[in-house]
Parts: sequence; C-alpha cells; structure tokens
Amino acid sequence: MNKMLIVAAAGLALSGCQSAAFGVRTGSVLASQREPSTVEVNGILNAMREYLYDPYSVRDAEISKVIDLGGTATVCVKANAKNQMGGYIGRKTVMVYMNAIGKPFAINQDVYAVSGCNQLTYRRFVEIEQLKAL
Repeated sequence: MNKMLIVAAAGLALSGCQSAAFGVRTGSVLASQREPSTVEVNGILNAMREYLYDPYSVRDAEISKVIDLGGTATVCVKANAKNQMGGYIGRKTVMVYMNAIGKPFAINQDVYAVSGCNQLTYRRFVEIEQLKAL
C-alpha cells in the first residue's frame, strides 16, 4: 500500500513538469529560423538517395527552416516514402543535424525532436523532384 502511494505521489508531482522543445532558449531558437541553403538542401537530397529504400517514391514532402541548436544547423523534413514491401508508411518527421559544410551527419525521430519540429515553419519541398532524376 505504501509503495502504491509513493508511486501515485511521484506521478502527480511529475505530471506538472514540462520542458520546452528546445529548452529554455525556445523563443530565441524559433526567432532565428532561416531558409535552408542550396548546399543544405542538396545534402538532404543526397542522404535521401543513399538511405531511403525507394527514393523515387517520396511524396507529400515538406522542409522546415533551419535553426541553430547549440552551433549545429538543424532542419526538419516531413515526407512519405515506400518501404521494402512497396507500401507507403505514412508521413514521418525527421530532425536532421548538418555539419559545417551542409552535409547531414545524424537524424533524430524521437518524440522530443518531433515536438520541436512541429514548432518550425515549413514549405513544400519542391526540390524533392530531383530524386526522380537519378
């Protein structure tokens, strides 16, 4: 019984805790959004060519503006692509971390990354048509 009360009390205490998507700097991070450069867009397209099972199938794609997360240029991409079975998996959101020369070096799809991505400004990812020109 005591253990149950402790667990319930801990749950209630933690239920009021929230953290902003980008920590205490959320306002300044969102205010610093900029359009992705051609180099950054091409880096993402090359990564999609390399890692997607069927890069020709990408549809419903959007790309966010770039933000600076602790000195790392970061951009989010929302897209739908086919899996190995040939079926569309549904639109997924991916946070992409770019190095100093605009090449993606890591991605993140956890719930915190996606919640941060959902706060950014997006545009249609028209450059995705380049994937069809492989």
